Amino acid sequence: MSIRPTFYGFEIGRSALAASQRSIDITGQNIANINTPGYSRQRVNLTSMGVGALDKWKWSMEPYDNVGLGVDMIGVQRIRDEFLDVRFWKDNSDLGRYETKWSALDALEMLLDEFTMPNIQDGLFKFQDALQELANNADNIEYAKQAMSIAETLTRTLNKTAVDIETIVNDQLTRLELIVKNINNAAAAIDRLNKEIRTQKVIGGFVSNELLDARDLLFDELSSYGNIRIVRESIYEDEDMNGQYTGAISVYFGVGDEEVILVDGTRGEKITDATFYSGYEGYFNLLRFSRDDYEDIYDPTDPTALDNITDFQRDPFRIIWDTGDNAEQEVIVSSGQILGYYEMLNGKGDVDLLSDPDTADMATKGIPYFLNMINAFAYTFAETFNDINDGGSEFSDESGGDLFDSTDENNIFARNIRISDAWRTDPYLILRTNNEIDEEDPNYAADNSNILRMIYAVKDESMQITTADGDVLFTGSFLQYAVSVNSEITIEVNYNNKQLAVSEGMVLSLDNLRDSIKSVNEDEEAMNLMRFSRSYAAASRFMTVLDEMIETIVHRLGIVGR
Repeated sequence: MSIRPTFYGFEIGRSALAASQRSIDITGQNIANINTPGYSRQRVNLTSMGVGALDKWKWSMEPYDNVGLGVDMIGVQRIRDEFLDVRFWKDNSDLGRYETKWSALDALEMLLDEFTMPNIQDGLFKFQDALQELANNADNIEYAKQAMSIAETLTRTLNKTAVDIETIVNDQLTRLELIVKNINNAAAAIDRLNKEIRTQKVIGGFVSNELLDARDLLFDELSSYGNIRIVRESIYEDEDMNGQYTGAISVYFGVGDEEVILVDGTRGEKITDATFYSGYEGYFNLLRFSRDDYEDIYDPTDPTALDNITDFQRDPFRIIWDTGDNAEQEVIVSSGQILGYYEMLNGKGDVDLLSDPDTADMATKGIPYFLNMINAFAYTFAETFNDINDGGSEFSDESGGDLFDSTDENNIFARNIRISDAWRTDPYLILRTNNEIDEEDPNYAADNSNILRMIYAVKDESMQITTADGDVLFTGSFLQYAVSVNSEITIEVNYNNKQLAVSEGMVLSLDNLRDSIKSVNEDEEAMNLMRFSRSYAAASRFMTVLDEMIETIVHRLGIVGR
């Protein structure tokens, strides 16, 4: 049996000291970043280093002397669950969609509540009362002026509602533009991080965990905008790289055939002879949203533009490849903030469009749907009273002229309805009847038969509310229809809020689960400090013992027995 080498144990002690010291450093890093957003706690991965002829094993020894050579540090690992990340990104995308819809629906609900209750409801009652007063005082021009004034107030309410809806549209377009800029900025940042990560991996053989955390935080942000798919490009295809692991990723955005590569992690520059790695530049693609293209088709001042939305779909929202050839590809998303904005901007409430992913967002009851309801109210209201007063009614043979018209040459709708110039200059225009008109008879205007028909029309529950194209949206009185508009938006808001609550719960649950794995726990790190401090002290004591052994061998072994 041989005596082991004199300095054999010092390598064991040295590795123990180094492992404990590095563990203490990592614990300090964790504590320093306990409140850093996106930070994943880290730990040193250790393995026992044996003896033998393989790499890192120094000398062959007798079997009974196979003690080992200490501990080896094989890397610093982030504590993170990639599966939970993928689940979080999916549910975070759904949350972004419903939060976006909530902001628009909430604004619409407040607007339509004001439109229905204090304005239209009150205005219809006042108009009906004014008509009744006029019927009882048909020969008094003051009552005719009062009816005309209340009618004008109703038209201005409709005008203001349409303008307020336009404001909501503009707000949605502005926010969508900002979202596109955020996506492009995130893509550029991921591209830069890919470059740094590749540089570290290829030149130094390691990757900073802090860079990986920063990149994962950008994935969290991107997931709220739309569908993302992360592909970790583990092998670089260029033969000059010898198949080394690069650490770069590719980001795909969208779903189905319309999925596009937002960040291309497979492309890069070769390493030069000077071992300088230049990375790669500009291998991310830009999303473009053209507000002008959208507004050319979606013109809130033109009710026929609602039909053009079907043709619009997502055409102005495209991918522009950054290769200089201006290649474009359409993007389709099934979730995220982008879908939320498109549902609100495109949603016509046409359920027949739901089955086609290209037009599914139009099945939502968005801004066009409710604007169409307001336009139908204005159109039917104007046409009904014009018809009664203008000789188009079955009750009337003579033409008294239109009471309402538009501010332009388009059909009457909420944005352009007004009382006619003829009525404004002649308040008695509303008194035209089916009786033969004799303007030399000073009492010809006293006939109130048309006024009675108008009173009936205000509360007629068999009234059909139609669009300018003749589509029947509702059967009931004008007041009932106004209340139904309010009910429609309330139902849509309640449904979206339920979906939002479910999404919030899922995201919160997943985020808490991720945090339980990756976040820094103050008590746990304090225990680690004590544990590694003791192991460091023990390793130091081990080195002291070895030193004492050397002292004995050098200074005392030679005088034994004297």
